[in-house]
Amino acid sequence: MFAILIADLRERTRTRRFWVVLGLVGLATWLCFPAVDSGQLAVSVDGARGRYSSAWTGLTLAMVYSIMLAWLGFYLVRGTVARDFDTRVWQLLVATPMTRSGYLVAKWGSHMAVFSLVLAVGLGVGVVAQWVRAEDGAFDLVELVKPVLILTVPALSLTAFFAILFDMVPMLRRTGGNVLYFFVWIMLFAGLSAGFDPATDTARLQALKDPAGFSLARHSIALGLADEMPKMDFARVSVTVAIGELGSTSGQPRLFDWTAWNVEAAALPGRLFWLLLGLLGSAALAPFLDRAAARTHAAPAGDHTGRHLRWLDRVLRPLEHGALGTLVAAELRLALRRRGLLWWGALLIAGIVQVAAPLPTAAAAAVVAWMLGVDVHARALLREAETRTAGLVFTAPDAARRVSLARLLSALVLSLLAVAPLLLRSASTSAGITGAVLLVAAAIAALGLAGGALFRSPRPYELAMVALAYVGVQGAGPLAVAAQTPTMGAAIGIALGSSLVLLVATMPGLAAASERRV
Repeated sequence: MFAILIADLRERTRTRRFWVVLGLVGLATWLCFPAVDSGQLAVSVDGARGRYSSAWTGLTLAMVYSIMLAWLGFYLVRGTVARDFDTRVWQLLVATPMTRSGYLVAKWGSHMAVFSLVLAVGLGVGVVAQWVRAEDGAFDLVELVKPVLILTVPALSLTAFFAILFDMVPMLRRTGGNVLYFFVWIMLFAGLSAGFDPATDTARLQALKDPAGFSLARHSIALGLADEMPKMDFARVSVTVAIGELGSTSGQPRLFDWTAWNVEAAALPGRLFWLLLGLLGSAALAPFLDRAAARTHAAPAGDHTGRHLRWLDRVLRPLEHGALGTLVAAELRLALRRRGLLWWGALLIAGIVQVAAPLPTAAAAAVVAWMLGVDVHARALLREAETRTAGLVFTAPDAARRVSLARLLSALVLSLLAVAPLLLRSASTSAGITGAVLLVAAAIAALGLAGGALFRSPRPYELAMVALAYVGVQGAGPLAVAAQTPTMGAAIGIALGSSLVLLVATMPGLAAASERRV
């Protein structure tokens, strides 16, 4: 078990991308400790915050990481189990004395080891911030680490479990799982921590109430400041985690002393519950491991997916004129033929809503329709690296340029087809959003391919699209075409132009990059 854990950790740390992520985590962590005269707060207690002591630094990092790393960490660690299945490493491992539960516990442990490295970097930046800000010079290692161990580690244990679970379910190993986990995170980590009533909620209840431990942290803050701020009504006070402006007339937050977190002993069993739930839940998946390993990325020999779409060949046949048209038709056929009836049903419902519902609801349905094609945009330029066919596809002269252009055009066609009902409605009723819909549709397609070319991974684009879609269905953000402003339109246009420039610049090296990755 430990050999698998160490080997998995070594494979992660040997990649340049891993160290880039750690560097970005360090930079983002520094933003959690703004100077007192900056007018900004990371953790706000009704417009106040603690002085940057070891205890407050640790509590700040624990509250930020319990929420944000439970989300972003999933995309950082997932994929190792699915990779063992796809590369047939599992067949080698299963022939050893290794137990299946031991294998899964090792994967859970490797995920937690990665999270530990991220937390160590964050704590190191926190120590530097405490020294630079010089609000409280006393260093206390126990008070610095204690909030992270009690709040963040149990939350990340559950994240590691979901990373393993989603790798084992075939339909969740790719884009579908990346999208679904965002809503799992909203429900478990962000949603369950919303309720807080210090008059009735005990520490034990707060510890069991949400995996992130955010409710417990707010409960402790209310108790810890009851004597120092007796006039503050903690039943109504707002404890928030967000980098933002203070919004007060003084321009500076109120500061209070926070030199120790006296967590109640009754809260510890609840935090231990979430930690063990992630560990034991991972081990409990062992009976399903062989069945999951039998379902690899490659389609089975008897797979007849797409037979119900024979009409698609007749629809796409007019495009098959010239080399580029033939390639575009092939890309569209490849993207659509493997879609199941459930996908087509969801697209049909989204189209009906775009036509029949009020405009804000129709715009939200357009966002849903765009999300149904996220995997096509995110993985289009990565197909050869994933299927190991670069040596075959790019043998023809100038193949990289033609393939990239064909995939860009096919992605644009799919993005426009997803919102075709809304475009027809806008044109017939003079709704005035036709330009916004066209611009966003083009940007979605171009940004997906540009993200694949830049990061050589679909996850950054998928992660960004999930977050934007969540905001978009609520009528805000760049995907909300019904409420788009000229400033937002200009920003989307700049993003579209930059994506096209990036694609043109990377086209010559596409074949070589795919072969290197293989």
